[in-house]
Amino acid sequence: SLPFPIPTPAGTSLLDRLETLVWAGLPFLVLVVSLAVLGVQLWKRANSPARDAGPPGLQLGLTLLLIGWLPYALFRPDLPHFYPALIVSGCLGAGLLGRLLSLAPDRLRALLGVCLMLALGALSFDHFREARALRRSPDRVDSVLPPLRGLLVDRKLEDYYSEASELVRSLTQPGDRLYVGSLDHRRVLMNDPLLYAISGRLPATRHTCFAPGETTRAAKQREMIRDLEANRPPVVFLAPSWREEPNRSREFGSDLLDRFIQRSYRLHRRVGPSFLMVRREESDPPGGGS
Repeated sequence: SLPFPIPTPAGTSLLDRLETLVWAGLPFLVLVVSLAVLGVQLWKRANSPARDAGPPGLQLGLTLLLIGWLPYALFRPDLPHFYPALIVSGCLGAGLLGRLLSLAPDRLRALLGVCLMLALGALSFDHFREARALRRSPDRVDSVLPPLRGLLVDRKLEDYYSEASELVRSLTQPGDRLYVGSLDHRRVLMNDPLLYAISGRLPATRHTCFAPGETTRAAKQREMIRDLEANRPPVVFLAPSWREEPNRSREFGSDLLDRFIQRSYRLHRRVGPSFLMVRREESDPPGGGS
């Protein structure tokens, strides 16, 4: 399991799949309606140009923007990847709803307005209820870690970051660099660079955020190895950064970085599912010994 929480993509569990499909359906529904409205407007313009000047520029621009955001949402279909498309579709949907309401009778517009306000109120109340329950949960604490101070975080996550950052600070000096990597650099989904900020140590490489198909490439790992050789971080922190998902992150990449870390560092201590490694001395046995 990953030590840090990340959204679950559609297809991993039935509940997450249904939730994602509900939210994902909104941008597609708005897109279909907008394209239909644009089609009608273009048809009217072609047949009677004097009576219709064509589709509004704002609607056309938002429609094209929504089409542009959908590939990003589908790249990894979880809710955060749909946020940009949801924002654009919300603006576009509000405009379309306003135009449709302008064609309705006064009483129908008033009724639809009341229904919309009631729906928004119910949604707001539901979010408030969830936030209140989360606040009272014994599994949540107010973080005392510098970058997270004042935020409500999972108790286990707070303990994990506290132990990891204290170990890093005890084994390094303020001017030392730190590398936060993966237990297996051949396959990564995403990593967690927050430890750099919590421990107050600068990264030993500019590649602080991992991505499948990018930091798994041999050429990119050679560049990271050159950074580690130049900055010589006393400590590397290796955390799980991959889990099974129905996408191309399952493909294996290069193991150059794994072999370099195995040669240059040894295990000092485990922190939950993660390994804290220290640089080998000349007296240390070569290879993977701890």
